[in-house]
Amino acid sequence: MLNRMHVLLLLFLVDWQTEFRTAEAYLAQGSTTQAKVAFERALSQSGGTSADNQAAIHDALGRTEFASGRFRNAQRWFEKAAALATEPAGQAAALGNLARSHLALGELRVANTLAARAADLLSSSPSISLLQGQISFRLGDLPAARRSLQKAVTLGAGSVALADLAFLSAAPNLLEEIIDGMPPGHTRARALRNLGLLQWRNGDRRQAVATLHRTILELEAAVGPTHPDLSATLTDYAEALEKIGRKTEAREVSRRAALSSNAATVDWRDLQAPRR
Repeated sequence: MLNRMHVLLLLFLVDWQTEFRTAEAYLAQGSTTQAKVAFERALSQSGGTSADNQAAIHDALGRTEFASGRFRNAQRWFEKAAALATEPAGQAAALGNLARSHLALGELRVANTLAARAADLLSSSPSISLLQGQISFRLGDLPAARRSLQKAVTLGAGSVALADLAFLSAAPNLLEEIIDGMPPGHTRARALRNLGLLQWRNGDRRQAVATLHRTILELEAAVGPTHPDLSATLTDYAEALEKIGRKTEAREVSRRAALSSNAATVDWRDLQAPRR
């Protein structure tokens, strides 16, 4: 029979789990402010639970900050999660997310080292293989990028890895086909941006401009006007318009890009940090 202490402990655990599930739902909807508040409540109620559960909450707070563009804040949460986790899967998840935050800041060597540590802990993870492919691509190591992306596809990473592999292979038709099968949202918008850049590189400028415009519309719907990805895509679009002679439109889009950057929820100290 449960005594009163056991009952209180069970209620305590249920409370943090309820808050955690609520926060995850907010995060899935893109409501990062509400998600952060709920995750913080979960953390405050998690004192009696395991280190791995606390690591999961720290990791979730890092994912929330990352989604808001606050990459340095995200790093601090991921570092705490990696230190708390005792299970290899939890450690790998935290290290992988920590690598993503360094990648977002252009700190490629650090990101590469952390992703390798995550892969050593969980070699069967498709998301970590995908991450390694993305880092290798940014480092200019295309053979390594292709190997990692192919492994990610084999492990079941799905359309995101296929889209990156198609971009790396300079296969716009394949990339477009993959994008058509992806659900609307931030991930598809990023793939669309890659498609637009690839089309431009291949000389299909008219289609590239149309694709970048489509990317902007999807980003506005998925993440709103204050996300760094939107200002970056607006800049791409403005440059493309300028190069095809639509100079008046290009100036207007450049103004929008500047406004988006100024209004962004990103901590600009992150983007001014020294690159490593």
